Amino acid sequence: MAEHIFRSWRDRFIQLCIVYLGLLLAIGSERGVEALYRRHRRTELQAALRHDGERAVADSIQEEADCAARLRWLQTRLAQVDTAIQDGTALAPPPNFKFPGGNYPEDPIWKAAKSSGSQTLLPQNDLDAYWELDYLFSLVDAASQRANESSFRRNQFQIEFTKPGSRLSVAAPELLRQYRDLLREEADAHVILRFYVWALRGAETAVLHGERNLARIEDAEAQFMH
Repeated sequence: MAEHIFRSWRDRFIQLCIVYLGLLLAIGSERGVEALYRRHRRTELQAALRHDGERAVADSIQEEADCAARLRWLQTRLAQVDTAIQDGTALAPPPNFKFPGGNYPEDPIWKAAKSSGSQTLLPQNDLDAYWELDYLFSLVDAASQRANESSFRRNQFQIEFTKPGSRLSVAAPELLRQYRDLLREEADAHVILRFYVWALRGAETAVLHGERNLARIEDAEAQFMH
């Protein structure tokens, strides 16, 4: 009888061990699958961020060229306005420049990652690098908005007061000074925009090359400034 009870408890113990072992294996397998899934998502996110970075660098180069062309136009126009004010002559026609056009660099994948919380998939050194880029993108966004607004104000004034026969076209010092102020404001806005685009391009280039040290990324922001 005692031997029967012993065997019964032993069999139950073995069954419990088998069940427990099965649970451990299931939990381990689930965690392993989850880890593989997270690693896959992290790899996909890093690849998408890299693609965005390459596009941001290309857009930065185009935006730098567009800013440079606009600044040349503004400087030439300012010289024309200064001549008209000093000599009391009619304002010359605006210079006929062609602007290459630019695309403001953007970071849609990072914005989407922040919105969804998936940026937490990245290791800390990646996060540090992309938060620095996020700050630079915000500076570029603000500077581009200011540049657009200043261009709009100057253009509206120009349309209104530089029509043939208008007071500005035949020389009106007070209006020419207003026009000059608007041109200077627009030039300053594009200088600031170009500066931040340079900084973004430098930092983004460093990150694309694998740099994750924040101090070195910040140093790289100056590499394209001239």
